[in-house]
Amino acid sequence: MILKDYFAELAWRHKDLGHTKSNEHFCDIGDESQVHADVILQYPCVLYGEDDGEEFIGYTGSLRRPYSIAMLFLDHVIDTSNFDVLQDVYDHMNTIAEDFIRKMWEDHSSIINDTSIRISKVENKDAALYGVMMTFTAEMPFCMKIENSPFLDGTVWDKTFD
Repeated sequence: MILKDYFAELAWRHKDLGHTKSNEHFCDIGDESQVHADVILQYPCVLYGEDDGEEFIGYTGSLRRPYSIAMLFLDHVIDTSNFDVLQDVYDHMNTIAEDFIRKMWEDHSSIINDTSIRISKVENKDAALYGVMMTFTAEMPFCMKIENSPFLDGTVWDKTFD
């Protein structure tokens, strides 16, 4: 499973977003083809970014690879001087972010580090964008089995190193 595809699917399925190929409400900011495309992002929207560091976490009999995820849930506000409108947008974007958390937990609770989830308000006054940023860590299983060996010979070494 590719994480960004899962979150794009959530954006497509969320009733308040309605992301489709012709009505884009989701953008992976780490994907140059999406960032520089001639696509006009619709609001409300979800901006997705991940840091896939080279760290691995070992558990008994397995390894997991952590990904730091940041998602911005934003809406465009026409009247930025109206505090009630701004608060409604913050509340709505927070509700969508919480919907994502609930759905992630329902679908994949084993990969979500629930102690790492944070939601905070964000704004870009120049662009009149307001909403929330959700950050968390997802730990994906790392496959330990070599399917098609990249090594030149099929020698299996004795596990005792004398």
